[in-house]
Amino acid sequence: MSITNSFDSFSVLRAIPSGKPPKQEGGRIRDYKGMKGDGNCHLYALKLATGFQAELTASSKGNITNHRRKITELDDIWWKRQTTINLIKLSFQFIGGSFDTKDHILDNSQSLLQLLVQEESKQKMRQGTTAVAVDFFNKYRASSVINILDFKQDLEKEERIGNHSQFLLAERLPLGAKFVQLKTTYNAICPIDIGSQRGRYHALHNVFTDHLNDLFKMQPCQWMPNESIERLADIIREKGTVVVGAILGAEHALRPPHSLEGIEFDEYAVAGWTESTYQEREGVSGHSIVLVGVSQGYVIFVDPAIPCRANEKRKAYAIPYSIFCNKVTSTLGFKIPVDKITKYPEQHYLLAPTPAQMV
Repeated sequence: MSITNSFDSFSVLRAIPSGKPPKQEGGRIRDYKGMKGDGNCHLYALKLATGFQAELTASSKGNITNHRRKITELDDIWWKRQTTINLIKLSFQFIGGSFDTKDHILDNSQSLLQLLVQEESKQKMRQGTTAVAVDFFNKYRASSVINILDFKQDLEKEERIGNHSQFLLAERLPLGAKFVQLKTTYNAICPIDIGSQRGRYHALHNVFTDHLNDLFKMQPCQWMPNESIERLADIIREKGTVVVGAILGAEHALRPPHSLEGIEFDEYAVAGWTESTYQEREGVSGHSIVLVGVSQGYVIFVDPAIPCRANEKRKAYAIPYSIFCNKVTSTLGFKIPVDKITKYPEQHYLLAPTPAQMV
């Protein structure tokens, strides 16, 4: 799956071929359509890192497919709910204001729904938005939550929890034991309250990603963000492509990436940011990316959310090592300050396929 090109002792690149391998030997290389569904980045990062060749049981393949389909379905619902929220902002001129006016929102919900019907009939928004809005208002009316943004966030966390739980139960994981194990690990860094919805989702999501790591036969790599770029280069050279969680990605930067002098490869169409041009978009969450190289003080990575046609170069992104080290998270999702990493030697950051999976 990977080809290594060394430029000097501290420069290395691993190539992920364009598109997506054929399902059967000798078949046509397919287009890689990018990540499907919000929250599936880790799954797609693992697929890219293993060259789509992970040997999964038939039951696990089916369970992953069902989970992905559900998250894609939910992604469409969440988009339509956000359209409804945007319409409320526009109608009530709430931009920058407060949503703690539940009675006023519900009293005017019928006029908002009529407007949605009109916009749908003109094909100015996705079909089915009105139906999603009706369901959303009904659930909001029945809840005890006042702030509609808080309610939307809670509802979507509940839906994510349901989808994760269904997958993990289908995989026959002992969730109780997993929660106890995770809570013990978290307490060393940041206590987690699995009695709260947010805490339950955070813990459940980590059980979900840990199980995916097991299914894809990933192993932790011994690297910490307080170590040198040379150490990271050595790991990529030794292990191949590696998966890492980070507050980075094509959608995480406020400014679009641009060409960088001297950062050019035959294997990728590379764009990126210098120290002075990178600005983080506010309100973004963590993301799983695939590290494919190190060159001239930059970390080179592939974003699983970005599609790639079979007949074109895959896009890759370059970020200065210092920025990368400040944005990377541990496999448990924590962004530990670089000066405090030595307190938590048990934390892992990089995951690589086992040698048997390297092609």
